[in-house]
Order: sequence, then structure tokens, then C-alpha cells
Amino acid sequence: MNLGTMFHNIIISDRRADLTRSLAHARKILTMGRKKNIKTPFPKRVSKRFVKKVTIRDQEHANFENESDNDIYVEDTETETETEFSENEPSPKRRRKNGKRITTTEKTSQKTSQKTSQPGKITTPSKIRVKSIGQIKPLALRQQPTTEPQTFYDRARSMLRLEEVPDTLPCREKEYKQLYERVKSAIEQFSGHRIFISGQPGTGKTATVRQVVKNLQQKVEEKELVPFEFVEINGMEIKPPEKAYPIIWKALTGDHVTFKDAETLLAQTFSAPSRRDPILLMIDEFDTLVKKKSSVIYNLLNWTTFLNSYFIVIALTNRIDLYVNMLPLSSDSRMGLDRFSFAPYTHAELAIIVKSRLEGIDLFTNEAIEFAARKVSSITQDARNALCICSRAVGILESLVKKDNAVNNKVTIEIVKEAIKKTITPWSRYIRKCSFQAKLFLCSLYLLRKGEKLEIEYKDIAEKFIKLCKGKDIPQPTYTEISDIAYDLTSSLILIMDPNKDICAPVDFNANEEEVQIVLNEDPFFRDMIKL
Repeated sequence: MNLGTMFHNIIISDRRADLTRSLAHARKILTMGRKKNIKTPFPKRVSKRFVKKVTIRDQEHANFENESDNDIYVEDTETETETEFSENEPSPKRRRKNGKRITTTEKTSQKTSQKTSQPGKITTPSKIRVKSIGQIKPLALRQQPTTEPQTFYDRARSMLRLEEVPDTLPCREKEYKQLYERVKSAIEQFSGHRIFISGQPGTGKTATVRQVVKNLQQKVEEKELVPFEFVEINGMEIKPPEKAYPIIWKALTGDHVTFKDAETLLAQTFSAPSRRDPILLMIDEFDTLVKKKSSVIYNLLNWTTFLNSYFIVIALTNRIDLYVNMLPLSSDSRMGLDRFSFAPYTHAELAIIVKSRLEGIDLFTNEAIEFAARKVSSITQDARNALCICSRAVGILESLVKKDNAVNNKVTIEIVKEAIKKTITPWSRYIRKCSFQAKLFLCSLYLLRKGEKLEIEYKDIAEKFIKLCKGKDIPQPTYTEISDIAYDLTSSLILIMDPNKDICAPVDFNANEEEVQIVLNEDPFFRDMIKL
């Protein structure tokens, strides 16, 4: 044996001895730390890679039969906070965040605990991207605190407000009872259902549905009915129609998602079996969602036919028998379908409605209420107009009493006449000043809106315009003159039309259709045409 080999063996033996003593000392201290719950002088964490290298090197120089990787690996002293796993389960990955070690399972449990889904509620899946919207102060916090009405005038105006939902709906008891029973039965049976309600504007369609929902929600609070979700949308406020999907999803979950994601999520929600609450959707002015290239309204109605949808749709429209053109006969047999038609109010019914709102308030003479009811009944038969006129009359009476205390403290026919003049909107004033041909164009669109056509294009109005001219022996204008009339009404914001689509451009009223009807009814020529 040469000198070099001898020195090499001495160095190796020293290393073995040092390593053996170090490992024995480490095991002794770790055992004492577990028993007495004291901290070890070693670092809290030792890399597995480093320990593995030490073990391989050690095996090259000595044969430690009783030592293993698990004996050499120094465990963390904070293992009490970690979850224990079985031998079959993989050990979780460990990461450090803000100086504290968190396992992967702990992170996922923290996320799920932050957003827990209540039973019966709908939640947005984590894989769907939710739009982030800036923090906006809620409207309820931005509004000024409301005060109770101090005078009879304030009290009368508050009772005549259109937003006020009365405890009872006079002249609609029959429709209310039927609708209440149908909706309640669908909720209790967890079945999909479709209800179509048609009628002229101001015939109590929306107020009746809201009253039904209000009473059903009261039954839920009294534990007499299963809980349900209620969503209300207005087709006039949704452009394009595809915007209805995220609006409905936000109302159900509170999350903002894209059009496509919302459509997919709603379809999955209504098709997959679940134990969630039934959903009641009220679509006001739903005919405005019916477009040639849009399938929104068809999807909403089709989802009610799914076995596990628990989806009830109440569709309100001013167009009579619109559902005949929208729904095939096969869909009626698959799922329940109810149809309600609200007849226009008579002048006697309008007077009853106004008197029921003013119960306990003696500010109107009977002659003034009768005059307002007959005036509205002869033009629009809209109960909302009667309430607006009476509310404006209360304000006029209050100003007159403040100026002269000797004035009779009641609304008379003269005050009602003045209130009718002041309720005229700028649109009404503009339409009154329009030319005869412009009014005839508006009349053509109004007559087509009353028909069975779902979407009205410019060429349809032009054909109707020429047909009316021939039937009434009126000089027929050229197509260029008719297009000029349409562009003038569009630039005045009376109509909505895309001039880039030429004759196939869809046309609709931007002004209130009721105001167009009121102005046309004032002319005997157009009044006869509208009644046809």
C-alpha cells in the first residue's frame, strides 16, 4: 500500500465517523423535540434534493444498511397545520406565500370556502371568466332619504304614481286569480311553463303580474310555498337582444359574463338535473326581442320544455296573437302554455281605478274624475294616462291654493283640462306639426305593428303607404319621396332605422307608440283608418 492510498482511507474513515455522529445527534434531538415540543436547532426545511445527494454520496463511501432517506430527511416543525394524507394519496405540493407555507390542498380549500354555493342557488363555474367592473356605489346609498308625505297633495301624488303597486287591482280580479293559480301550480310542481299575456298598453298586464309575484313571495316568507327566483326584464331596454342572456345570468348569480358564456351557462342550467329553486322570468315588451337573425326569444321559450328546467316564462306584449306566429304546434303539446288577453278598460273602469287609488283622499270632484276617465277612454283607454293626468291636476291645484287661499280645495273639470294640455310630450308636439304624408307614414307603421308581422322593414311600410294612398284616392308619392319622409322621421328621433341597409332596414318607433296613437286619433281621417 502506497502513501497516497493510506491517506485516502484515513480521510474516508474520518468522514464516516463524523457523518455517523452527526446523524445520531440529529435523531436524538428530533426525538426530544417531539416529546417535549421544543424547536430543533436545525433549519425548518431541508431540500429533498440536497438530502438525496448526501445519501448517494454516503452510500458510495459506506454501507449504511439501517439508514434511509426518510431517516435523513429533516421534517418541518409546523406539521400540525398541515393535513395528513393516506399512503395511497400523493403528497401535496408545498409553496411559500408571504412567509407562510401553504399546501395545494389548503389553497383550493381556501378558494372554495371564499365562494360557497348555497343549496338551491345558481353559481358561475370557476372556469368561466367573470368580467371585472369597477366599484360603483349602490343606487340605494346614492339616493336621498325619502320623507313621508306631509300634505294631502303629497299623499295623493304618491298614490297616483305608476310605480305604486296597490294591494288590490280593481277590474282585473278574474285575470289575477287565474294567473295566480297557474304560476303557483307551476312552482309547486317544479315544472316548466309558458304564459302569454297580450293586450293594449295600459290594460294592467304588468301590474297584475307584479301583484301575483308580490303575493307569492309573501307566501314564501310564511313558509307556505317553496322558494323561487324572480327576474324581470324589459325588451325595450335590451339592444341587441343577445344582451338578455348576461342580464338574466347576472340577476341569478350577480356575475358579469359574456353573451356566449351566459347563453351556454343558462342552457346547461336548464338542461342538467339539479335541486335548485324554480326560476320565474317576466319579459315585458317581449315582441321587441323577436328578430329575424336572433334566436333569443325562441331559446328562452324552448328552455321551458326541458324536463329539469324548472323555468317559468311570462311574456307580455301589446301585439294581439303574436304567439301564433312564433310557436309551432308541436311545442304546445310538449309543455304547458296559457294565454291571457286583457281587454281595454272602459270609462267606468278607469274611474273606478282612479277612485281606488284616491281612497281616503277627498281632493277630486266626481265630475272631474268622470271627465278624465271619459277623455282617456275615447283616445287610448290607457289607465296610466288617467293616473298621470290626475297626478298633474293635483300639482296644479296645489299651486292655485298657494296663490289664492280662497280657491276651492278640489280638482274640477277646468283643472283636468289644463292638466291634459301639460301632459303633452315634445314628441307629441312634433308629430302634430308633421306633414300629412309623414303622419300617413307613421299610420302605415302603426297598422303593420298591429298585424301579425314580427319584424317590419322599410319596404313593407312603403307598400302599405302606397296601398293606403290608392284606397283613399290620395296622390301617390314616388319611392324617393317616401324614403325622404322616412329619413326625416329618423333624424327627428321619431323612428329607428338603419339607412345603410336600404329597403331591408328594420323600422320601429323610437317615440312612445301610445303618443303616436293619441295624435293620430285626434284627426278623424286617421282615426277611421286605425279603427279598421
